Parts: sequence; structure tokens; C-alpha cells
Amino acid sequence: MPLSLIICVILAALSLSCRQDSPSPPRPKLVVLIVVDQLRADLLDRYDTILKGGFRRLRDEGYRFSRATVDHAVTLTAPGLVTLATGTHPSRHGIVDAFFYEGPSGSRRLVAALADESEPIFEGRGEPGVSPRRILERTLPEWLAASDPAARVVVLGSGETSAAYLAGAFRGDVFWYSPAAGGYVTSAYYRKEAPQYLKSFQREKLPRLQEESNPWVEQVPDEGKAMAFPDMMSFEADGIHVVFPHRMESESAPEGAAGGAGLGGWLARTPDLDKATLQLAGGAVEALGMGKREGTDLLLLELSQVEAIGRRFGPFSLEQLDGLLKLDRELGSFLSLLERQAGGGGVLVALTSSHGVANVPEHERERGRAGRRLSVEQARAALDAMHRAAPGPGAARPSRDEQEALGRLDFIAEAMTPEILTGGETCDEFTSLYRNSYRADRVPAFPFSAMAEEGVGSEGIVVRLTRETLVGSDAAAGGSPYEYDRWVPLIFWGAGIPRGMSDQRVRTVDLAPTLGWLAGVPVPPGRDGRPLREVLSGIPAVR
Repeated sequence: MPLSLIICVILAALSLSCRQDSPSPPRPKLVVLIVVDQLRADLLDRYDTILKGGFRRLRDEGYRFSRATVDHAVTLTAPGLVTLATGTHPSRHGIVDAFFYEGPSGSRRLVAALADESEPIFEGRGEPGVSPRRILERTLPEWLAASDPAARVVVLGSGETSAAYLAGAFRGDVFWYSPAAGGYVTSAYYRKEAPQYLKSFQREKLPRLQEESNPWVEQVPDEGKAMAFPDMMSFEADGIHVVFPHRMESESAPEGAAGGAGLGGWLARTPDLDKATLQLAGGAVEALGMGKREGTDLLLLELSQVEAIGRRFGPFSLEQLDGLLKLDRELGSFLSLLERQAGGGGVLVALTSSHGVANVPEHERERGRAGRRLSVEQARAALDAMHRAAPGPGAARPSRDEQEALGRLDFIAEAMTPEILTGGETCDEFTSLYRNSYRADRVPAFPFSAMAEEGVGSEGIVVRLTRETLVGSDAAAGGSPYEYDRWVPLIFWGAGIPRGMSDQRVRTVDLAPTLGWLAGVPVPPGRDGRPLREVLSGIPAVR
């Protein structure tokens, strides 16, 4: 036998021996995904020195990615959550927007992504039924349940119907907060009755949390106040009720806000709703013994109040900072509970966001930048004038004529036809991002969601607004393909995760495949995302 072949055989045998002698790393007993909606990555950098709780531990003890981005254009909560749960783009999983035009060309109709009258809300207050039937890809909870039917899986959300976007077709403990009901609800698709831990929480703890939320008193330390914008900025909320403390009795809900009377509705306007969701999650973990068995359990959480507060007051407001610091404190307590439950090495946590957010347009103008706000009425008037100037009735015009007319409006950077969005030719970055947010049979309603009768989406056209342009009365909002709406945190912490940071570009679509890989859960083939094996150096693949 040639010497070179002998050497190869010896090296192969040594390699095999090393692999056999090295024990496989234990799988985490409890995997937890925390999605903080509209948490732009630079907010954690901006306030780094005053973060003392859960954000502090995750940043100091975990592995974080400084260049994590959303890889689709319509950067809103609904498509963002399903992307995180499935590892696929909206063009694949089907939830291109919370509301979209569904159907073939010529007969598209506007639908709510989760609407299903056949699946009523359990103990709701007249809310429409909900099911995941329009989600076209399987989610992480479904992957785990299929591979281990004994796994304990819980999906909870602060935002209305948020947990359903993360759960997909998984049936079980899937609950979200309803301001109208003043409590956590689900639809008949997921459960027919509440589990005992939820009944106990709603009866014993939730009323106290609702009572304590009024008034909302800020607790920002003095060193933090200089980091936020001064209170009482004219463009915050309604320009009147903008000074702490915020009281239910003196503040009416903003236009378009989720309904809900009394303290049940008020809680959804304060940071305390995320506190309630985290406490409910802790109760579920303890009651179900999650993290105590040999296999892997899964907890998915959506926390909505960074977005709820940011939409009213802006990302750099004192209200937003107060909410972040309170969430930081609650996350610290929650991480300690997880460690007690699953052991120091038994819990794996990932934290990210479904999308970022633009700055407040008025603040951009104060800094000499090109921020712009259009009211719904102004945008509607511009579109109406465009339609009157164009030849022929709007519904019958070819999409290319509509595209050219839209492109002449000064607040629109680009209008894209179905031919562009479904074409196979090479394209620029924006077109590529919009293709990830588009299906021929499902067209996003954004940015004219409040003007469905205008028919832009019904013709299959998608519109990109100019940078830092906002339509509507919210102080700030997401939805664009620009970097401020796509840049989000991504942090892994816990079982086997080394401390460190990477500036390699990764995407939110990579999260579910990565969690599946780390937990030893078979990941369906054909995902748009990939497990971050080569990036998370020091983390061995689970066998």
C-alpha cells in the first residue's frame, strides 16, 4: 500500500476515533424565541450604558449579530413574524402584509391575513375569527411537534393575533392579548378552552397589572433623560397629551388604535402589557414543567409594546426609553426564571425583531433632512388627481399606465408592476426585496392600507415611498425597504452559546433554521434561510 494512502487511512481513523470519543453536546431542554416588534438595532446601542437587566445579560453573555436585517421590503409585523417562524420569505409563506389583495389578476379582493369566520375567538368580545389557513409554510412549532409529539409548546403574544403568526398550523397553547376582551384569547382553531395556568393568571394577576398600569409613570434615571428627546414634542401622539404621567382618564385612544374600554384597553397602551405577557409565559413554563424533561420544549413570545409606544411617540421619545428600560428589567427577571426552570445550561434564548422603524418625519426636518408626512386625506387627494388626469377608468387601465402615473407623484420613489415583480431578469436591491414580499395572487396593501378603495394593490402594483416618508398620523412606523426599517437585533444566549459578536450580514429568515439546527429538530428542505453554523463559531452542530 502506498505510504500516502496509509497516512490517509491513519488520519481518517484518528478523526473517527476523536468524533466517537467526544460526546455530542446536549440539546437545550428549553428553546425560547423572544420577538420585540419594531425594535430597531441601534436603540440597544444608543441606550447601552443604562441597560441593566435582560438586554444587558443578552448583550454581554450572548452572541450577537450587528448586521442582521429583514430581507423583504414590506417590513411590517405580520410578514415579519411568519418569516421568523418559517425560515421563508413572504413570497413563499404567503403573508405578504396584514391585509393584502388576494386572487388572480382582475378579481383581487382585500382580505385580512388571518381572518376566518369559521374559527371564532374563544371568550372574545366580537372580534373576527382567526385561523392560519393562509400561511402556506410550516412553522418552527410545527417542526418540533412533528418530530417530538411529547414536546411542550407554548406561543404567546402581546399584540392582537400575533401568536397565530408565530404558531402557524400548530394546534395547542396559542394565546394573544385582546384589548377588547381585556385578556388573553385564542381562536377555536387552536384551543376550545383555556388551560388552568391561563385561567389562574387572568383571575389572580392580570387585574392587578391592569390596575397598576394607570397612571403610566416614567422611571427613566437622570443619566438616561439626556439621551431621549425632550418630552412634549409637538409631533408626539396628538400634540397635547404628551407629558408624563399618562392617565387613562385624560387620554383618548389615537385614531386607528385597537379598541378596548377601561383598564383592559389601557394596558395595551403602556409598557405593562409586555410585563403581563412575560409573567404569563413564566407561569406557563412552571405549570407545564417546560425544560424539565429529556426532550426539547419550545416557547415563542411576541412583545408588542415597543411598537405600540413607538408608533405614538417615536423611537427616540422619553416614552419609548421608559418602555425599553421597563422591558429590560422584566427580561432580566424572566431569564432568571428560565435558568431556574431548565438549569443554567439547559435554556437557549434568541431575541430579535420583526422589523425596524423610521425616524419621526418632523424630527428629520428639524435636523435638516428630508422627512415628510402625508395625511391619509392628502395621499388620497393626490391619487384621486392622478386618476382623473389619466385616460380611461382606473379599474380598466393597464398596470403599466398606472405605474407611470404613480411614478410622477413626488412622494413615490417607484411603482412596480406584476411584470416587474414576477419577472426573472436581474434586478436592483429594492426590486429583489419587493419580490420577496410579493406573490402574483397576493399583493400587499401597504402603504395605502387605509385607502383600499384606491385600487393600487388590486391592480397588482406595489409602491415604494421616498425615504423618510410616512402616510398617516402615527408618529413613526415601519413598512419600507430602507435600512432603518430592516436593521434589527439578533442575539443568541444560553446553552452552548459563546460570548461574542459578528459583523457578518445575516437575515431574520435564517433564525428558524438556526434554532431548528441548535435544538436538533429536522428542518424542512428548501428554506430561504440557512442555519448559521459557519457564523456561530464555537457552537458544534447538534447530533
